[in-house]
Amino acid sequence: MLREEGLASFYGGLGPSLVAIAPYIAVNFCVFDLMKKSVPEKYKNRPETSLATALLSATFATLMCYPLDTVRRQMQMKGTPYNTVFDAIPVVDYAFQRATQRQ
Repeated sequence: MLREEGLASFYGGLGPSLVAIAPYIAVNFCVFDLMKKSVPEKYKNRPETSLATALLSATFATLMCYPLDTVRRQMQMKGTPYNTVFDAIPVVDYAFQRATQRQ
């Protein structure tokens, strides 16, 4: 890889990865904070409360950001029709709308 494509080939897909991780972290922290504030006072300092809150917020963030992860993986593969993440947004939007119409 280094000889044929150069050092930059090792960083292929870094941009989409960085773009996809930001919304995941934002959603995860936001949901975690909202859930933590809604826990009754007597349960706030219990380890199982923190575990459950973290599990639920990470699950929600994953569900919300999974389409971005799918786009990122496809962009990292050779032969993708997208040049940037922003080129793929209409396709992700269309797929999301189709998926929600079926339910």
